[in-house]
This record gives sequence, structure tokens and C-alpha cells, in this order.
Amino acid sequence: MCDCKIELVVFDLGRVLVRICDDWGEAFERAGFVVPEEVKGLLETGVVGEAKEALLKNEVGAIGSEAFYEIYGQLFGVEKDVVAKVGKCYLQGKFEGVDELIADLKAVGVKTACLSNTNEAHWEIMMGRDVGCGCDEDQGGELGGNSALPLGELDFAWASHLMGDRKPNESIYWMAESLAGIKGERILFFDDLLKNVEAAKGCGWRAERIGDRDDPVGEMRGHLRAYGLLD
Repeated sequence: MCDCKIELVVFDLGRVLVRICDDWGEAFERAGFVVPEEVKGLLETGVVGEAKEALLKNEVGAIGSEAFYEIYGQLFGVEKDVVAKVGKCYLQGKFEGVDELIADLKAVGVKTACLSNTNEAHWEIMMGRDVGCGCDEDQGGELGGNSALPLGELDFAWASHLMGDRKPNESIYWMAESLAGIKGERILFFDDLLKNVEAAKGCGWRAERIGDRDDPVGEMRGHLRAYGLLD
């Protein structure tokens, strides 16, 4: 492996910087709705067929939020406004220590970025341009508005629906590398999915899988110390 200095740290978002629901059933419950039987069936089979096709199209910007809500409303047997509400509730609060981690990397001269498979609606919330679902207002865990991720502090913010591509396609890593103007061996990538980590490594990036669901920031700090980036 090259001993090149890491110049850019790239973060996935869900389960790395942001808490998210495990599935649509949890999101329905979090939004205060009874989980429809159609959703229970989806939880048993996984997201396949028309549901998966719509999800993938939404994540690469091939269809917008309204079209996605319409399709999933029909699949779930609910109004599209319910899907929109539940979709917002899929996002929970950012993990403790996210702001400080990004600030610490900036302080030592390391550039930062995010590379996320996401969609227009979630991106607007995470950017602070829209509010979350309001599920956690009493607990202070709401995402969006004043509690948005510090994405404006990143040097680069890459989202699948804006790039027209998604992980683990190698093309999205090459695109990010080109946009950053930094070679892969000088990039360190954190993601919770092994397939995305392996794809990044296949493109010459350094990459680590993040598996701590409670304290991913602490886990990343451990890796950053091992790479000699933070004390």
C-alpha cells in the first residue's frame, strides 16, 4: 500500500454521520402511523421488484420525490402525503460529535467530503433547507433546520441524485476523485456497507467499514488516529 499522506476524508451519511431507521416499518411507527400490511410484506421479502426500481431511480435523480411518493403510496396502500411524512421520519438526528470531528479535520488541514446514496427530499433536510418530520422535537434529536448536518463545512458534498450515479458503481468513485482533484491513494473513505467499502478499495481509495451503530464517530476517530491524521 502507498504511504501517501491522506488529503481527503470522505464520509457516507446514513449510519455514519446520521442515524436512520432500519426499515420502512420503523419509519411508519416513528411517524405515528400503523404499519400497513403491504409494508409488513415488504419487510419480509426485502425491497424488490417495482419498489426497488423506484428506490434506485429516486436515488439517481431519474424520478423526483413526488413521483416516488406516488409509486410507494400505491405499493403501501396509503396516500402519497403519508409516504412523504414517513420518508422524512426515516432520518433521525446526527450522531454526537459529528460537528467536532469535521472541525478537527479542518483544523489539521485535511479536506472533507460526503458521498451518499440519497434522494432530493432527504438531501434538503440534511442540508438544512427543509425541516425533518418533527418526531423527536421533545428529545432534541430532530434533523434539519438548525440541527442540520454541517455539510456546508465540507469541502465537497456529493449526493447520488445530483451525480446521476450511486455506490457501489465504480464510476461514482472515479467521478468524485476527478471532482476533488485528489488521487485515490490520498483519499480515506468511511461507509457502513461492505460492498461500498470494497468498491472504493477497488478504485484505489483507502476505505474502512463503520459498524458501530451507537458511536460511529468514536470508531472513525480510532481509524483517523491509526492513519496519523488526528491525535
